[in-house]
Amino acid sequence: MLFTSVFDVGYWTYTTVAVDVVEPFEPEISDPESLELQWVPVELVGDKELHPGFGAAWPGLRRRLLVLEAGPD
Repeated sequence: MLFTSVFDVGYWTYTTVAVDVVEPFEPEISDPESLELQWVPVELVGDKELHPGFGAAWPGLRRRLLVLEAGPD
């Protein structure tokens, strides 16, 4: 696991989990809230129609991914 990010509004939370996939697999929707699930390159995520909460969090999450990608100084 690379990191988790929790959005907490007091009466519910939404957790984003960032991981490295070591073995490719086909994602499957396993909850009644999801309409679509797909692999998207990081540079194209912002082009998608995102859930408003995730869309607001995406710039910060992307920065964290880019820092990890750059590696230690």
